[in-house]
Amino acid sequence: MSAAVTGLTSGRTYHFRLVAVSDAGTSRGSDQTFLASGLPTVTTKAASSVKDSSANLNASVNPNGQATTVIFEYGTTTSYGTKTAPKASAQAGTRRTLRCR
Repeated sequence: MSAAVTGLTSGRTYHFRLVAVSDAGTSRGSDQTFLASGLPTVTTKAASSVKDSSANLNASVNPNGQATTVIFEYGTTTSYGTKTAPKASAQAGTRRTLRCR
């Protein structure tokens, strides 16, 4: 038996159990829990190998259980304005250090 649920909040733990009701009475299953996957967490690190016309942009990502595509945004102000091409997805359950040239 299974049932899909929606409207969950990322990063929150949920409890569930099955309840069966018949003319003979009610039976309840044991308590189980699951953690709704959280948002990816990222840490932006200092740029390296900075030259006149190029630099390496560095960061790490923990996808927190979700397949995650990453990009760098950059520009001359905090409005950024330019994005890198999407990097190879960070796979669910892995932490990854990223570098863009």
